[in-house]
Amino acid sequence: MSNPDPMMEALKMYKEENERLKKENEELKKQQGNPSQSSQPSQPAKRKPLQLEASSASGDLSELIAGKALATATDTHGNGVEGLRVEFYVKDRKVGAGFTDGNGDVNVQSAQFAGDPQTWVKGLAHGYTARFRGNDEYLPAEANATAGVTIG
Repeated sequence: MSNPDPMMEALKMYKEENERLKKENEELKKQQGNPSQSSQPSQPAKRKPLQLEASSASGDLSELIAGKALATATDTHGNGVEGLRVEFYVKDRKVGAGFTDGNGDVNVQSAQFAGDPQTWVKGLAHGYTARFRGNDEYLPAEANATAGVTIG
């Protein structure tokens, strides 16, 4: 009995692999034609982390305790992220919201709290929270900062 020719063996293996790949390709084409038969479930897009930083806020008594707050949203590379809605809270009360600009900054001027000065009193004690609720691309993020009152 003679040894098989290595070239013939390699050719035979190549043909077998080619046939297997053809069948696999045909199966994939069938699945693409009918997405409900897909053997792999679609994976949700992985959302990226976001860094949210809040800067100290200030309120002005001469404006009946209106206040300003700043937050900055950056990606993991430190680049500002534009177009994110950030909400600002003093304790559990929403005091403003805005969208980040091209630098990732959102600067909010809160309404005047003449009828509710306790909101800024709470802010003095507890600071404020900037909150991004998340979207399809980025995970939620939150940051806290102090608040102060100036007499203008």
